[in-house]
Amino acid sequence: MGVNKKGGLVGGFDQLRAPDAPTISVAAGGESVVVTITNPTDTGGGDITGYAVSTLTGPIEDTTFAVTVVSSGGNKYAIDGTTQGTVTLHKGHTYIFDQSDSSNSSHPLRLSTTSNGSHGGGSEYTTGVTTSGTPGSAGAFTKIVVDSGAASTLYYYCSSHSGMGGSATVKTSLQGGASGSSSPITVSSLTNGESYNVRASAINVFGQSPYSDATSIDPNNLTGQVGVFGGGNTHSAYVNTIQYINFASATSTSDFGDLNNAVETMGCAASSTRAVWGGGYTAGGRINVIDYITILTKGNATDFGDLSAVSNNNSGNSSNTRAVFALGYTNAYSNVLEYITIASTGNATDFGDQTQAKGLTAATASTTRIVFGGGTPNGSTYLNVMDYITIASTGNATDFGDLSSSKRHMGAASSNTRGVFGGGQKSGSPYFVNEMDYITIASTGNATDFGDLPSIVGTLGGTSNKTTGVFAGGRTDGSYTPTNAISQITIASTGNATDWGDLAAAIYGLGSTSNAHGGLS
Repeated sequence: MGVNKKGGLVGGFDQLRAPDAPTISVAAGGESVVVTITNPTDTGGGDITGYAVSTLTGPIEDTTFAVTVVSSGGNKYAIDGTTQGTVTLHKGHTYIFDQSDSSNSSHPLRLSTTSNGSHGGGSEYTTGVTTSGTPGSAGAFTKIVVDSGAASTLYYYCSSHSGMGGSATVKTSLQGGASGSSSPITVSSLTNGESYNVRASAINVFGQSPYSDATSIDPNNLTGQVGVFGGGNTHSAYVNTIQYINFASATSTSDFGDLNNAVETMGCAASSTRAVWGGGYTAGGRINVIDYITILTKGNATDFGDLSAVSNNNSGNSSNTRAVFALGYTNAYSNVLEYITIASTGNATDFGDQTQAKGLTAATASTTRIVFGGGTPNGSTYLNVMDYITIASTGNATDFGDLSSSKRHMGAASSNTRGVFGGGQKSGSPYFVNEMDYITIASTGNATDFGDLPSIVGTLGGTSNKTTGVFAGGRTDGSYTPTNAISQITIASTGNATDWGDLAAAIYGLGSTSNAHGGLS
């Protein structure tokens, strides 16, 4: 018995098709972008089996500039409302200069390789250029499909009147892309300083979906929740490098820039926009320098101000407005706490005192409290005590409770409710530990076992994005052997840490923070 078919499909299955367009979120970093893809509600009747991502400079579709003529010391073209504004053209793309506004009457817009065109001794540029209609009337425009051989700068001008035009920067259109069976997808080998339009499509057995809406992003400018790791020691040299991760994807670090000094064991804190490092030890001795960066803008650190004294073995944390540093060792172990307003450069101000003089503490923070844990008062005795302060109110620290054991050289991470202390150095054997303790920051009391790091480690860095805590670098034995490992935990769930990725080099004594840690609202 035969089967009656219509349109080439068996009746009842004619709704099967490629999926609708997905949605995306994009995080940039270095020379790559990480694209997180959310499947469409309507998958076309077939499971999503993969994704395709495209990245390109320039517009996705034709670009139209609205041209008007304004009186500004004589008649001038305004492009999208900006008088004699500079426009950007990408090779291979189409641009329309719309002259339908009545103010364009008697002012035909043309292009040239010479400023002011024919009025400046040049001639009209015509490669890929078409014109239509009468300026000042509906439908009038000058259109250019930018040729691959176009000069790096073109100029728009009025063929009838001098001095009306401006310039157009011509860029090479760069493209990239990637595909994969699961989200997120990373597109690599992009160019810093170029703005890319990123889009993605979903794929099932019936075909490829339309592309998502495009997101514009510059790989040089980071987005999202970013952790930064600054300075440290390879055991053979102090370093000034700043590295970063994006919490959207568990990957190894990328280069951010440099601190002003090659330095270790400094305090570190951050707001949602800035990270700051205070003090530390260099090849020339202790320093009191405070450096800062804008976390989402890659580049070298800038001088912020000074601590009151040269110091190393420091720690620090912050709310979204105020950072507090515990000065570890000056010419002796210190109980001094100092603070800065992160948004305003300047020298640190006295905050109060810890419950005792000590250094090599670790600090966790909620939006209101910082808890300093462990440390040493003399270099040989190790402490299990925890102190806390209320960030908004200067004054002396108060006893919080005790860690599970006496240790120094820990890393720390926190959500806005829970703090986790990881690793560290104990007296006796084993010299370093892999244990993690946690506290509920709002409730004083002793710490509770959280789980274990993948290996024993001390002098490590730690930070978080409220949800995920990461512990980075450190040394693994009394011979100062450094590691480049980064491990991760889910702060709300006790358990052992798992691998995240690697630092660019094996380093201990680094200062770590993020733009999304527990102290930020």
